[in-house]
Amino acid sequence: MHIFFLQIKTETFHKRYGVECSAALHHNKAKTNYHIHLVFSERKMLEQPEVKVATRNMFYDEQGKHRLTKKEVLDEQGNLRAGCSIIPKGEVYESHIFTKKDEWFKNKAFTKEVKELFTDTINRYVKEESEKLSVFQQSGVYLATKKIGKNNSKAEEIKADNAARQEWNRTVDVALVEGVPEEDILKIKQEKITDKTLQSIKTHGWLPDMFRQIIRGAKDFFQEVIFKFKLPPKPVPKIDLQEWKDMQKLMYELQRQSIEIKRTQQDISSLKKQLSDLRGLFKGKERKSLEGRIELLEDLEKRLHKRLEQTMKKTIFEEMGGTYIRHGDYLIPCLTLLEEEEQRFIGVWGQRHLRYLKEYRRGIYLNLITSGRLNDYLADIKEQAQELFERIVEQMKQAQGITEQLKADDTLEWIGRMSDIQACAREIVNKEMIYQ
Repeated sequence: MHIFFLQIKTETFHKRYGVECSAALHHNKAKTNYHIHLVFSERKMLEQPEVKVATRNMFYDEQGKHRLTKKEVLDEQGNLRAGCSIIPKGEVYESHIFTKKDEWFKNKAFTKEVKELFTDTINRYVKEESEKLSVFQQSGVYLATKKIGKNNSKAEEIKADNAARQEWNRTVDVALVEGVPEEDILKIKQEKITDKTLQSIKTHGWLPDMFRQIIRGAKDFFQEVIFKFKLPPKPVPKIDLQEWKDMQKLMYELQRQSIEIKRTQQDISSLKKQLSDLRGLFKGKERKSLEGRIELLEDLEKRLHKRLEQTMKKTIFEEMGGTYIRHGDYLIPCLTLLEEEEQRFIGVWGQRHLRYLKEYRRGIYLNLITSGRLNDYLADIKEQAQELFERIVEQMKQAQGITEQLKADDTLEWIGRMSDIQACAREIVNKEMIYQ
């Protein structure tokens, strides 16, 4: 298979560019990369050798540079200097069996063309569409890594640079799997990496450490975008808000009517006391006036009670089985928590969200209380928050290359990095689900 593949590569190149070539397939020293070396000629062989004959004596100095006169290659004594040469008239001074180097092979467009050529060649033998290769695009979502040549004085700097770039690329892989659109990724790359890098270079010049910080900052921001993109919908309180508003409106109306009745009763009681305290033979006119006012108020009280009863009979609340309790002279709907069949465990996430509801979402909290659905709602929050937390941790582990092997090799490093990841995951869950 390997031989067949190498034949395909060389035949394709030869057919396209018309030059001789050969290829070899092998691992790198660390056996982390399996690749092909393609060696080709930048010249073509001439059908007939090209021979040039001297039409006069030709003089060349120590560097092989052509000189016009003989004295330019002689010493002070008139002798030919060492390294210089003279080609007599009529002799061959130059012979070629190959053409000049093809300048196209030095062009960046050639490299791009070859990549596309070989990618297309390989893809013809790949059946699964998802497994087909594509040429790396500088303007794409990924960051290119740099090759480290032999005896490179900046090898360590390049390694650190490549590590930061790979962290970004792994995060891009996660984003694409999760379904984040490429245009969104490109926008983040442009704003968080390209633009910031250009600004940094403009302000401070090229600083490798600064560039790596920019990449890692972009990666951290990008990870939050991914998690937000796949956030499950937060549970919605399963209550009829209109029903609650109607009940609340009714309660206010009943309270108002009850207050009016109480006030009327207080006025009647006061007038009756005045009447009982009234003494004397000449107080008949005043007594009659008090009796008339009492009679009117008692009639008003009867009408108010009747209106109160009619209001209560008309309510949806009563139709649904709601009842009223008396607090002194007030009739108030019994808005109590319905008994639940089973109390579900709400955990830490549920407790945190409960405290948040009590402090910042009082209306929702009361609605959940009165509908008897508070426990189910908090339990759903707990389950979804825990699921999100675990998924975020797992994705961040993959993005940062935290493996069981690292745990075995360096337990302290593993614990430290996992602690950071879990703290970050908790912050995201709190922000996106718990404190909203």
